[in-house]
Amino acid sequence: MGAKENSYISEIKAQLKRIVSTPAFKSSRILSGFLEFVTEKTLAGKDDEIKEYSIGISVLSRNIDFNPQLDAIVRIHAGRLRRALKEYYYDIGKNDPIVIEIPKGSYIPVFQPKNKIETISVEKVKPTRFKPVVAVFPFRNISQDSSRDFFADGLGEQLSTELTLFHEFAVISYYSSRHVASKTNDVIEAAKLLGAKYVLTGTIQHDNKQIRIWVQLILSNNGEQLWARSFQRNNTASGIFEIQNEIVKSILTAIGGYYGAITRDMMKLPDGNHTNGIDSLDAVSLYYHYQKVWTSEALQKAINALEAALKADPEYALAWAMLGELYLNDKVLAFKKIKNPLEEGLKCALRAVNIDPKCQHAYQALAWIYLFYHNREECLKSVDQCIAINPNASDMWGAMGFVLICAGEFDRGFILLQDAIQNNPYGPWWYNGGFVFHSLYKKDYQSANHWVEKIDMPQLLWDPMLKASVQGHLNRIEEANKNLKLLNQMLPDPANQVKNIIESFLLSNDLNKELLAGLKKAGLNPTSQKKISALKGSSLN
Repeated sequence: MGAKENSYISEIKAQLKRIVSTPAFKSSRILSGFLEFVTEKTLAGKDDEIKEYSIGISVLSRNIDFNPQLDAIVRIHAGRLRRALKEYYYDIGKNDPIVIEIPKGSYIPVFQPKNKIETISVEKVKPTRFKPVVAVFPFRNISQDSSRDFFADGLGEQLSTELTLFHEFAVISYYSSRHVASKTNDVIEAAKLLGAKYVLTGTIQHDNKQIRIWVQLILSNNGEQLWARSFQRNNTASGIFEIQNEIVKSILTAIGGYYGAITRDMMKLPDGNHTNGIDSLDAVSLYYHYQKVWTSEALQKAINALEAALKADPEYALAWAMLGELYLNDKVLAFKKIKNPLEEGLKCALRAVNIDPKCQHAYQALAWIYLFYHNREECLKSVDQCIAINPNASDMWGAMGFVLICAGEFDRGFILLQDAIQNNPYGPWWYNGGFVFHSLYKKDYQSANHWVEKIDMPQLLWDPMLKASVQGHLNRIEEANKNLKLLNQMLPDPANQVKNIIESFLLSNDLNKELLAGLKKAGLNPTSQKKISALKGSSLN
């Protein structure tokens, strides 16, 4: 072997060391071990030993009876490794001298000097679309009677299938989850083998009279139990499928959607962890972070990140839908950072539907946007399409219930909102606003007060505006005046703007009259505000 070849091998080994020392590889024994195994075998001239079976035995610690034809675990991790290498060279390793790739269809790595390879240039590498990975592991039957084993398997398979309707999740196939889980009793280890961040599993116990199910959602990196629920039902053969459907719906409405247990865990990420970069992890996480804090700054960061991600990956339907919704939010909350937010929001939502006609989030955005356009027919059509795509998404029930109330469909909207909070009590603040609107329309001011007190968003004008209106109806003038002062600080000359704000998306004249009547009783009217302005002007003189 010549000196030049020895030098090149040394460079490759140094490159391997650089890659496996980065956080993404250091935190994954499997990724680093996989890359080290295939690289070292290739450099030693033993690439004929790089087989799916040998990788399973040497890297993934499979038993000697490992059968790659039945177990896709090596292929799963090869895909993870390819994505991890792409992301490495897109970001940390973009200036490295040597490129290590694992071509599709092979496990033998290819090494090339950076200046001689075009396929991994920054312009041609797209960031991976970030979705939290969820795996459903088989429910364990802890009864001695195995007659309900079919129920345990059916429950897991149905959960896996219906989780795929949530477009914000990536779901491991139930076959792969079941196969890996059969090889180890360690849920955390099995989850890491599959690359799943979240694991849904549980146990089943039954006798002749009762069937009991315990369900847990587990965070795989530390074993934390994020959510749990138990069910107990009468054990009848004729009703077993109804029981299964009911339980699946209860589980999915609690963990799915952007106010479910999984997304609430993602919302815990502190703002400082986000970079406003092109990575769709940043974009999606920032979107969820905004849903938690509802500030102008968080909104702008989320918009910037989604716009950057879509520039790199223009076929990402969910990101288009999220961006359309955020453009609309700029108008709803009067932040005034986006030019033509309604028009731009509609373009984004329609683009999302064009890319993916089953993108539920896109129809949610369309329902909101058509509401602001006062296109009631298209609004209601979008509501129906949104709900039909995934009837287990309780956050969408709540959102569409709110839209229906705003569109004047009070009873239907109220039922959807009520169902949403009964299935998942972690809804957003504006669900309470929907109940306030419904109560005011019914002239039930005590109920309106109950819901308005649950709104705790002092940074948004809707908080003091709704409180002042309800308090005005209840003749609690002193409290109402305090909220009017807060409103006046957020919205100069509110008396001449509130009517336009309310009528921009509330299509019921009766509701609008109730809102304005309450504000008038609280002391808000154009004449009084002009007098206040005049008094302020005279005091300055």
